[in-house]
Amino acid sequence: MGRGLSIRVKMVMRGLSKMKIAVSNFPAKIGKIPPDDKLAWGRFKRSYKNRDITPDELMELIQQGFSYTAQHRDFRHSDNFICSQFIALDMDIGDETSTFEWLREEPFVKQYASFLHTTPSHTAEKPKARVVFCLDRAIGDKDKYALLSSALVKHRFRNKADKSVHDPARFFYGALGCEALWLGNVLSLEDAAELLVFPYQEHLAEQQRIADEKSKNRLLTPAFDISAGRLLSHSEALLQRIRTAGVFPTNLAFG
Repeated sequence: MGRGLSIRVKMVMRGLSKMKIAVSNFPAKIGKIPPDDKLAWGRFKRSYKNRDITPDELMELIQQGFSYTAQHRDFRHSDNFICSQFIALDMDIGDETSTFEWLREEPFVKQYASFLHTTPSHTAEKPKARVVFCLDRAIGDKDKYALLSSALVKHRFRNKADKSVHDPARFFYGALGCEALWLGNVLSLEDAAELLVFPYQEHLAEQQRIADEKSKNRLLTPAFDISAGRLLSHSEALLQRIRTAGVFPTNLAFG
């Protein structure tokens, strides 16, 4: 699949026309903003505009190099979160699980993802891809949004995806001329809850139960008992050496 791939087929979205999202109007770039470029980061932070667009329009903007995130007030920050109508998965291990060929056949992606696109750091030798799931309705609670994102990256795709992708204010870089693959699916909030959130909550509850059980069964010896036990062991060893040496009578009591 060559760079700059442009999909010309008719893009049909199943059950979704427009979605709520914020897209940066920062000039499209190849690659990422340098970490030490404070001026660029300051402009970039306030460059997002809340928009209602179609998923295929979003995919085209990504290919033009524009970044995207959740809708927010003023500037991008979790405290300014308004809503989001997508979740995303960064597959950046750099092995076959980061390729379009693998992802398009992965059952959950195949049934629920809207489209795939390569990220700015993608290469043929070290493939990196992002999976975008457009939701049938926007989520207006930042904690619920973070929970859903965490369920996707930390449970459903654990050990395969970037686990940092769950912050409500997280933005995703576009990639000028990137490869993209249209899948055309929509993830309903009902399916998201049933297939992602509920299993993740059960997993967390089970992990907590195991931790509580280990804590309850752990034998914690008070410090004074440990000192007494060590002292007794040391004393008995010392007495044995003394008896062997014949310095003191063998019936001497150590008190």
